[in-house]
Amino acid sequence: MRYQPLGHTGIDVSIICLGTMTWGEQNTPKEGFDQMDHALENGVNFFDTAEMYPVDVRAETYGHTESIIGDWMSDRACRKDIILASKVCGPGRHHVRDGDTRFDRKTIQEACEGSLSRLQTDYIDLYQLHWPDRGWTDFKSLGQTDYIEDVGANRDETIAALDELVQAGKIRSWGVSNESAWGLMDYIQRSDANQSPRPVGIQNAYSLLNRKFELALAEVAIREDVGLLAYAPIAAGVLTGKYDPNAKPVFNTVEIEKILPHRHPFLFVDKIIDLTDKHVTVYGQTEVTKDLYEIIEKENGNIINCAEDVLPQKIGEINSFVTFKKNGIENKIMCDFIVGCDGYHGISRKVIPENLINIFERVYPFGWLGILSETPPVKEELIYANHGNGFALASMRNSNLSRYYIQTSLDDRVECWDDKRFWEELKRRLPIEASESIITGPSIEKSIAPLRSFVCEPMNWNNLFLVGDAAHIVPPTGAKGLNLAVSDVYYLFNGLKKYYLFNDNKDLKNYSTKALSRVWKAIRFSWWMTTTFHKFPEQTSFDQRIQDSELEYLENSIASQTVLAENYVGLPYEEL
Repeated sequence: MRYQPLGHTGIDVSIICLGTMTWGEQNTPKEGFDQMDHALENGVNFFDTAEMYPVDVRAETYGHTESIIGDWMSDRACRKDIILASKVCGPGRHHVRDGDTRFDRKTIQEACEGSLSRLQTDYIDLYQLHWPDRGWTDFKSLGQTDYIEDVGANRDETIAALDELVQAGKIRSWGVSNESAWGLMDYIQRSDANQSPRPVGIQNAYSLLNRKFELALAEVAIREDVGLLAYAPIAAGVLTGKYDPNAKPVFNTVEIEKILPHRHPFLFVDKIIDLTDKHVTVYGQTEVTKDLYEIIEKENGNIINCAEDVLPQKIGEINSFVTFKKNGIENKIMCDFIVGCDGYHGISRKVIPENLINIFERVYPFGWLGILSETPPVKEELIYANHGNGFALASMRNSNLSRYYIQTSLDDRVECWDDKRFWEELKRRLPIEASESIITGPSIEKSIAPLRSFVCEPMNWNNLFLVGDAAHIVPPTGAKGLNLAVSDVYYLFNGLKKYYLFNDNKDLKNYSTKALSRVWKAIRFSWWMTTTFHKFPEQTSFDQRIQDSELEYLENSIASQTVLAENYVGLPYEEL
């Protein structure tokens, strides 16, 4: 566990803080004890609570969470091992102290004494003002118009009351919660003017789905040395997929993509969860490869690298095998089944007799010129741009690594595109606000990739099964290549499992049918994305108007957005 100072206090807290707001309502005292035991055993020393907890807030359960924590610390005799944060309830919570929740000297001191009693301790390490004391709240989303009643609190008196608690040794420091940049700075300035302790922490919502803290508060927090206690960091479970049994983020790597299509950008993925009850999981090919290698190593699997002349043989016979050369030596592997995961140019598909397969292919008359640059991304969302000169895409790899693409002709060459020319053309195609703010720099990788749609039917021949690019290719516009490979593996794995466990080959016989049903839906979606955002050599003014109309309809139609969202996050697997 890593630890860092809490503001300027010198108090070192674990980077993970244990929230407690459900204990006594949604969770039992025993469950609270178990969670605290687990946290402490794993190095978490920072616990956060509040006098108004648990939630849902009711007069009958007021203060129960603090009582559970107090009972646990007393039973475990571990108060010295815990950095304890609690909060005094602000205006608007009428079940707390009979509604007397103004931030004045009397109520703050009474609230603190009540918390100390329930927590069975002499001091609180961080005591926070739970809610603003005026007509403002930063609790919900941007554009919110409902406000907390302005009770006319005397903020100098609030600071003085907190100072008195510090001097009395009942709290070590204080902070705010659900505050704005103006509110935090006002407290800081008033504290300095009164020569009183400053706020050292701010507890606000912050996650991939709620990044308001970055708009103004982040700079204040950094410059004034105020630590952020980010609550709802996984958006109340939304980012874990807990509310959708079909959405299971792999390896807990979750990031959110947003789409800004056309020259009239809109933040589409803000609506993805509302439209589909799902979210996007970004799990890049390099990360997939790394994790697969780690799993194989853990399971003591055998990886043969640098094999040459690989050839599946005697397909459909009981003695099928694969031959290959390694260091000039012929090798043979006997197989019940052979799985071709060797890509579009691999040998697996080529050993199937041509009269037994059907090939469907669309080669697009353009490619993507892409660069990788060690520059901050212009946006953390993806930008899809339809421009008169052709398609453009802005994406990110991390906070200091960006990936950009522009549409080019198939006969274009990388050597014809120096960095200066590329950046100029990219800026020309991106929306104005992105073009003006983009940071350019030297490219560290540059290449041109052709685009095609390709499907092989069926995806198996006897005991040879094709997986991924060996069976199908989609243009990257729809971001479905790796997604389809994973779905192929899903269907094939379940078929093999039933065969070996139950001697049932039904799902293996149905593999191609099930896989192709999903493949063709992704082929259609990727084709639609490609034809909607790219310029074709034969494109007429009529075609351009159709594209414009399509994008305008997408921007303004919930039905159209839902179709895009459903396909972009990934269609569900069909039942086997």
